Amino acid sequence: MCSLLTETREADEQSPARLVINPLAWWNWWLTLIAPAGIGAVYLFHSLGWHVLIAKPNAEALALYLATFACGVYAHSAITTRDPLHMILGALSVAFLCREIHFTGSGPGIYVTLAVLAIWTVLWRNRLVVPLERGQTKAWLASTALLYVLSQAIARRAFAARHLGLLPIEETMHVPLEEFLENVGHLSLIVTSFAGRFRPIRRAARAE
Repeated sequence: MCSLLTETREADEQSPARLVINPLAWWNWWLTLIAPAGIGAVYLFHSLGWHVLIAKPNAEALALYLATFACGVYAHSAITTRDPLHMILGALSVAFLCREIHFTGSGPGIYVTLAVLAIWTVLWRNRLVVPLERGQTKAWLASTALLYVLSQAIARRAFAARHLGLLPIEETMHVPLEEFLENVGHLSLIVTSFAGRFRPIRRAARAE
């Protein structure tokens, strides 16, 4: 009986529901600084005259390579590990790649794909608990989402003077800002695939 109770207690401690991550710890929030740092980098490159680093043709070419690499990384992981999170992010990477190729229907298609992936995520929510708690996966995923949301908000001129008016010379900078943040988002998506491989799941005190 004692042995059974001990095994049960150990299983409870290792259960995903018992894993407690401190949301205020620095490693869970510093990644959100990547997005504002990216915005600052674009303005810095512009002020220094390094326009080649933020030119739209160069950014679009780089985006194609990054999206392709992300597809390869997640496809390999999904096939070899059957990780449910990587299956979903792999499908998302394919959608981003199709959008970067710019064929007919790829623009509206991304929104249909996002809706399907949202439903998929809800259906698999229990399977995603453990993958999301590995290392810094959740923090990197949040940073990636922020980068993509900001890039699309900038693309829709949400920060223009007639709206929020938060970005200097937005009428000139909105295109390079959108492209640069989107590429940083692609890169962050790639890093997310490795974020859970280098550090074990952190365990805090058992939830009361």
